[in-house]
Amino acid sequence: MKPLFVILIFLGVLLMWFLCGYLLYDNTAGRGTFGDMFGAVNALFSGLAFAGIIIALFFQKKELELQRGELAQTREELKGQKEQLKIQNTVFREQAFQTMFFQMLSFHNEIVNSMVFKQDPGRKNFDYIYAQFKRSFEGQLKQSNVVGETNLVQFIAAQFDSFLLSYQSNIGHYFKHLCNILDFVDNNKYSNEEECFNIIKSLLSTSELCLLFYYSLSRSGRPKIGKYVINFKLLEGLVFNLLIAEHHKRAYTSITYGINEPSWPLLGEN
Repeated sequence: MKPLFVILIFLGVLLMWFLCGYLLYDNTAGRGTFGDMFGAVNALFSGLAFAGIIIALFFQKKELELQRGELAQTREELKGQKEQLKIQNTVFREQAFQTMFFQMLSFHNEIVNSMVFKQDPGRKNFDYIYAQFKRSFEGQLKQSNVVGETNLVQFIAAQFDSFLLSYQSNIGHYFKHLCNILDFVDNNKYSNEEECFNIIKSLLSTSELCLLFYYSLSRSGRPKIGKYVINFKLLEGLVFNLLIAEHHKRAYTSITYGINEPSWPLLGEN
């Protein structure tokens, strides 16, 4: 309904009001007869009043429709803002995780570089440390009466625990911080676990992997790092013939090392 039509209606009402007044004032003789016309005029005005109500309801309906449209648009905008904030929050947390992860890796590298044996700093020390463990293990094995592979697994665990006590100030701190990094990645829902574990594995030297293998079998290391060795193939790339004895590899299944071949019998199963 256009505003011009509404204006015309009210102008028509005013015109009829003036016309009625003029007729009543100038025609005295016909006033009685003309008075009978007021019933029709009253009916007209009642109709116009009803028309006014309809017009008012029409405009009110239009206004309510506009309000509903605005409310729907506002809800959509709020929904979009909520999704945007959710995305931004996710991106922020992912960035915060990545920053912390690489800071922990940097600090871990500082721990490695601070290790000094035979005046060789850095990762070269792991060659010396592993050689020391290998010598100690072989000497203790000759003096022991280890019979059967089940007893061998227990012997390996006991020997590395004993060795770890001797080098606690160095490799003890190393293993503790490495476990902290692994736990941080595993417990953070904003991490890309596979990518992070691949980065960690790429930093491990050959001797580190050998030490990590025996640490994962020890009583002190198995509860902390055993699940990562199995679930995330942390020992992938381990050179078996560098172990103290190659058959020690059977402490884990072949899939643990990322080898997709039929597995061998585990130590203690035969």
